[in-house]
Amino acid sequence: MKKATLLNSSDHDFDSMVGDYLRATRVNKGLTGKELGTVMHMSQQQISRYERGRNKVSLDFIFNYVTVLGLPMSHFFNYIDVKLQSSEIQSAIDNKYCTSFNPFEAYLADIEYLSIR
Repeated sequence: MKKATLLNSSDHDFDSMVGDYLRATRVNKGLTGKELGTVMHMSQQQISRYERGRNKVSLDFIFNYVTVLGLPMSHFFNYIDVKLQSSEIQSAIDNKYCTSFNPFEAYLADIEYLSIR
């Protein structure tokens, strides 16, 4: 079983990820921050703080948010999952856990492997 790792704030800016999701889905639905704030009974400024990742959001807020926009909760979780996976890959590349890919070296390794068999 794969060992679970906790998010490291230096590796993942989770609040910004959530904010990006909030902004993208709102814009995709054709709503302004003010319109969404009115529907959710909060100010446009608070919506903006969430979208910029300045304030943390609760799971209750996310549930209400996706419900207002007519989306399932899985839409949010799938978005975050994809972002975290791409962030982990980028982190591995940045930290040089992954060497650069050289197609010629890969080709030679394949030839070497096949010649041994």
